[in-house]
Amino acid sequence: MPRSSSIRGLTATVAVLFAAALAPGAQAASAISPTAFMSGTRIGTIAPTGSLSRGRADATVTLLGNGKVLVAGGYPDMEATASAEIYDPSTGLFAATGAMNEPRAQATATLLANGKVLVAGGVGTSGSLSSAELYDPVSGTFTPTASMHTARNGHTATLLSDGKEVLIAAGNSATETDTSAEVYRVAANSTPASFQAVGDLGTARGATTATLLPNGKVLFAGGASSTSASGVLSSAELYNPGTRAFTPTGSMLNAQAGATATLLGSGKVLVAGGGRYTGTGIEARDSAELYNPASGTFKATGRMTNTRWGAEATLLANGQVLVAGGAEAEGVSNRFDVYDPASGTFKFGGLLLNYRFGGSGVRLTNGKVLLVGGGDNVNGPTASAELYTPATGAPPRAPGKPAVKWAVNKTKRLVTAAVNPVTGVAYTLTAKLGRKTKTGSCKTKGSKIVCTISPGRGKWAFAVTPRSVGGTGPANRKTLKL
Repeated sequence: MPRSSSIRGLTATVAVLFAAALAPGAQAASAISPTAFMSGTRIGTIAPTGSLSRGRADATVTLLGNGKVLVAGGYPDMEATASAEIYDPSTGLFAATGAMNEPRAQATATLLANGKVLVAGGVGTSGSLSSAELYDPVSGTFTPTASMHTARNGHTATLLSDGKEVLIAAGNSATETDTSAEVYRVAANSTPASFQAVGDLGTARGATTATLLPNGKVLFAGGASSTSASGVLSSAELYNPGTRAFTPTGSMLNAQAGATATLLGSGKVLVAGGGRYTGTGIEARDSAELYNPASGTFKATGRMTNTRWGAEATLLANGQVLVAGGAEAEGVSNRFDVYDPASGTFKFGGLLLNYRFGGSGVRLTNGKVLLVGGGDNVNGPTASAELYTPATGAPPRAPGKPAVKWAVNKTKRLVTAAVNPVTGVAYTLTAKLGRKTKTGSCKTKGSKIVCTISPGRGKWAFAVTPRSVGGTGPANRKTLKL
């Protein structure tokens, strides 16, 4: 099935946007060389590792019990693949393993207590799939298992606390977002594996999150029931394994789909980013919220350093959270932030080596994070992979005020800011008029970073703001009447 039908469980509208972002001539979202961020800082380092045998967007990525990583399916092009690969952290290389029984992308993959991996649903050659299969790391092969009651893609899969059931819920069915849920019962003794229906969600949810809480319940937050602006949800609900039913809990402060959700060491859940439909596209958010299971409520926490939806979030061994890639206003992103629960703030970590949307991140047993696959907004699905290594040390300094040469074309109402770049610093051009704020685009041109913006008529306050792993520095400001 073509990738434009559904991407990462987001809706068809989002998928079309992503397909457009991958079209020939699409522009990168940032122009700063990512190699500038490969030196060690308090935030950490990014370094390349071995590549996949082929590009993969919307593949499943699973840490196995032996410390290796299974990457299965995904889109190498406009059709899903059945092939799979294994990443070995000791060598930094990928190697082929047995293929799945049918091509699938936007599936889920769940490590079971017996060491096998349940791969369920997704999009195949003829649409949404109800089939499921098990990967055995010992034999390196996939075998069919019971099928789901509902064909679905972009759904959630959560191993419950007892280790005997996997909750499969929400996502997209053949024609629409879905309210249904079911559990996969792992085979035990003489009882074969099976899928069993459970209570429905209160609201159909695509591009939602599902997080296992310390009390054994599962939190579903946000998502979208349709591609209209009103279809984006702020509501949340809890699944209770004891009653096999969903009940409402406190709503988020913002309606958003395509957010990340990460269980913190405190037992709270960090929900970050996401976006809403505007009728012509996606308006990404930089906001983040914390869900407290004790009170059943959400409250605001620090904002990310840029807007993003469809990003990847990984809990680090030090309790912080890496949020990487995704999509922002200008296209697919290569930026990453690190969230510190102690201060409730995000810090700009730098730039990935590759732009990634529809990729995945997984924390390895050595504490590093493997970021693999996804969509490059110039070249399509990427085969590249990279490693994030958390680091400690003296806090880096914020950058100084940038040197900028301003120019204005009043006929076109176009303002240009040519920046003398500093290694390891990213720049943002904004224009403010009253309550209106607009953001320009910045690209590398020779030895300069050239930022442009055309905000329209009025007396605008322009600013070029520098940002690095040390924080945000003072802006170079200019007021111009257009």
